[in-house]
Amino acid sequence: MTSLITIIIAIVGSGTFGSLLTLFLTKKKRKAETLGIELDNANKVIKIWRELSEEQAAKIDHLEEKVSELITDIEAIKRLYEAQCNNCTYRKAYEEQQK
Repeated sequence: MTSLITIIIAIVGSGTFGSLLTLFLTKKKRKAETLGIELDNANKVIKIWRELSEEQAAKIDHLEEKVSELITDIEAIKRLYEAQCNNCTYRKAYEEQQK
């Protein structure tokens, strides 16, 4: 019995017991802190993605405007080409040969 008491005193006195007790008591705290850090990181990622998507939306709007301008320019060029080709002597000669 004396040796059992000596072993218990040695364990408690050596700090092993205190270390294990501290480990178990701080486990929940570390888990909560880790969860908090993960949530902060997730919020940062969401903020970055939101900013990127807003930038991309602005670029898309700008490109849509440019495409619309280019379509208008192409249609104007087609009309000029058609008007010029209708008066072209080569086209008239080609159409006469086809008849």
